[in-house]
Amino acid sequence: MISNKNIKRIICSILTVCLLLCSTDARRVNSKNIQDKREDLEDAQTDATAKSNTVVELFDEIQRLTEELYEISNLVEEANAEVEAYESQIEESEKVIKDIENELEDAKEQFAGILSLIYEDAPNAEAVTEYLEDDNLDDMLNREEYADAVGEYVQKKMEGLKVLKGDAEAKNKELLALKSSKEDELSEISAQQDELSSQLKSMTDAMLEAEKNAEDSEKFANKLEEEMNILEEKERQILEGNSGNDDYVGNIDFDVGGNGTDYYYEAKYSYTEEELTMLAGIIESEAGSVSYPGMIAVGSVVMNRVASPKFPNTIEGVICAPYQFAPVQGGRYGMILARGPAKSCYKAARDVLDGKRNVPNFYFKADWYAEEHGIKGINIGGNVFH
Repeated sequence: MISNKNIKRIICSILTVCLLLCSTDARRVNSKNIQDKREDLEDAQTDATAKSNTVVELFDEIQRLTEELYEISNLVEEANAEVEAYESQIEESEKVIKDIENELEDAKEQFAGILSLIYEDAPNAEAVTEYLEDDNLDDMLNREEYADAVGEYVQKKMEGLKVLKGDAEAKNKELLALKSSKEDELSEISAQQDELSSQLKSMTDAMLEAEKNAEDSEKFANKLEEEMNILEEKERQILEGNSGNDDYVGNIDFDVGGNGTDYYYEAKYSYTEEELTMLAGIIESEAGSVSYPGMIAVGSVVMNRVASPKFPNTIEGVICAPYQFAPVQGGRYGMILARGPAKSCYKAARDVLDGKRNVPNFYFKADWYAEEHGIKGINIGGNVFH
C-alpha cells in the first residue's frame, strides 16, 4: 500500500512535469512567434531601407537636375544679353545707314544746284535730281570742264557715301543674321530650361512621396521591433525562470535614485577597436545617440556584466548572449555596425571603457515596458535600470 507521503511525492512529481511541459510548450509557441515576427521585421526593415535608398537616389537626381538647371539658366541669361546687344548694334547700324542716306540726298541737291547755275538752259533742280538718279551723271559731267571738275568732286563724295552705305548695310545684315541665330539658340535652351523645371518639380513631388512612404515603413518596422522585443522579453523570463537564475530582479526597487549624472569610475578596460565599435553599436541600439547619461548607463550595464562571473567575460560575449539585447536579435544592432555607430556613441563607449560608470546594475528595460510590468529602478534616457 502506498503511503500518504509517497502519494504526495507522486502528485508533486506529476505537477512538476506538467508545469515543465506547459513551460516548454509556452516557450515553443513564443519562440515560433519570435521567429515569425523576426522574419516580418527583416522584411519590413528591408522594405524601409529600400524606400530610404529611393529617397537618397531621388535626392541625388534632384541635385543633379538643380545644377543642370542652374547652368541652363546662366546660358539663357547670356543668350538674352547677347540678343539685346545685337539689337542695340542693329539699331545703331540702321541709324548710320539713315545718316548716310540723308548725306547722299544733300549731296545730290547740292550738285543739282551747281548745275542750275552753270547752264542757263538747265532744267530745274528737281529735274536735275531726277536726271542724276537716272544714272546720266557722266554725260552731264562731260559737257563742260568746270562742271566736270565740280562733278568729279561731288561724285567722289557720293561714291564714298555709297561705299559707306554698302558697308553699313552689310554689317547690318550680318548683325541681323547673328541675332536670328542667337534667338534660335535662345529658343532651344529656353525649351530645355522649361523641360528641366518640369522634371525638377516632378522629381521633387516624387521624393516627398517617397519620404512619406519611407517614414511609414520605418514606423511599421519600429512597431514590429517593439512587439518582438516584448516576445523576446517573455522568452528571456521563461529561460531565467527555468534555469534558476537568481539575477533576475523583477519588481525589486533598487535604491539608485538620481538622473544618471552621478558618475563614478572603475578600472580601465584594455580594448580593441572592434570592441569599441561593438560597445558603441549596442549603446546606439539601446539608448540612441542623444542622451549622454543614457548612453553611459547602457555601456555601464555591459561592462558590469563583463566584470561579473555570472556573465561572459568579454564584450562580444555579453552583447551576443542569447535573449539579452533585443536589437541584436532583431537586426538593428547589425545595421548600426554596418553603417558605423554615431560619433556621440563612440565617445560614450570610450568613456565607459576608460572606467566611467553611472549605474551598478546588470539589467534595464525600456521605460514603457517597465511601466507596464511594474519594474522599478532609475530612468535614464528612456530606459529603466534595475
